[in-house]
Formats: sequence, structure tokens, C-alpha cells
Amino acid sequence: MTDKTVDCEVSNGVARIILNRPTVNALNLEMIQGVVAAFEIAGDDDGIRAIVLTSAVSKAFSAGLDLNILLGKSEEKVRELLQELYVRLYDTQYNLGKPSIAAVGGAARGGGMTMAISCDVILAGQSATFGYPEIDAGVIPAIHFTHLPRIVGRHRAFELLFSGRSFGAEEAYRLGLVSRIVADEETGFPRASNGRNICCKISCRDAPRPRCIYAPKRP
Repeated sequence: MTDKTVDCEVSNGVARIILNRPTVNALNLEMIQGVVAAFEIAGDDDGIRAIVLTSAVSKAFSAGLDLNILLGKSEEKVRELLQELYVRLYDTQYNLGKPSIAAVGGAARGGGMTMAISCDVILAGQSATFGYPEIDAGVIPAIHFTHLPRIVGRHRAFELLFSGRSFGAEEAYRLGLVSRIVADEETGFPRASNGRNICCKISCRDAPRPRCIYAPKRP
């Protein structure tokens, strides 16, 4: 365990990083640091061949940043939180050296979307929902505009970010945000069939490491 809101389990060469801050996994600084630290530890462990990011909270992957924690904070504190989520997390994924999978069950919003998209593969439960609601809180979602257009295209990204609307797994799949849709009960890993298949092949001791997917994750 790296943090009381972040659990980490390892089985058969696969690490599971589990978000666990009820009721919606709202992200605070300590939680983000716990996730990043768990990725770093798993990345440095030669016995781990693949990493899964998932949630222990029913119907929620992550609701994004905990706005109550941000209120009244100094500019330095806010900058530190954003640095961890939008810079250090991506730097860690960039240098991970092994594939990462986000298993999204329930709601993923804002910063929760950022965590999921930082991974190489996203599996979504059938009832999973996604969205960027920052605009509804009066915040310009400029950071998301640096990566979302590369995935869905500039015009679609603009509409998603500046409408603030939520959308389901089917639309996320059509947009290219999601790799595959699975039954809701399969997002809890290691039960997820597609993710299990990927992880088993990668974590097999005798299997060659797929170096092509270790390529830089930045454009």
C-alpha cells in the first residue's frame, strides 16, 4: 500500500493500483502522489510486467479533482497538485517501460479522465460514463486541450471540453477514447477478460517483452 486512498496488489506479474477514496474517488494531492508513487514502484520492479489502474469504489473510477480541497489554497499549493497530475504522472507513464491498463467502471470525470488516458489501454464497463465538467465550475479546461485533440480530433475535443457534457462508454469507444467495452463486473480485475488476456501474455515469464509498446507516449 502506498497511501491509505491508494492500494497496490501484485499477482502473477501484474500490479493493480486501486483507487479507494469513497464516495467518488475525488483526487487530492496525497492520492495523486500515491498513484504516481505506485506506478514508479511497479515500473522499477522487474517482476512486474503490466500495471492495471482501477477502482475499489462502486460506480466511480474517479470524479476528478476534489474542488473542496482546492478552495482557499495558495497558488503554490494548487500548482503543486496540478504538477503532480498533469506533469509527473505523464512523465512516470512515459518512462514506465511496461504497459498500463485503465479499467474504468462507473464515472470518470476531469482529472479521473486524465489518469485513465495516461494509460496505454482503457477498458470501460458498459455503464461507465465520461466527461470534462470543468467548464461548469467556471474553469477553462486548457490542460485537457493539449492531449484530447490528438485522440478524438480538434473539433470533437472542443465540443466535449466546452459543453461539459457527460457521455457513455459506447460514444467513448466510437471517439477512440476507449479500447474495449466489457461487462461492468469485469472492470474489477483480474477478471476483465480482455485485460487479463493482455496481462497474461505480457506477464508470461517466457514471453518476449513487446518493446514496441514501450515507445514514447508523447507525440
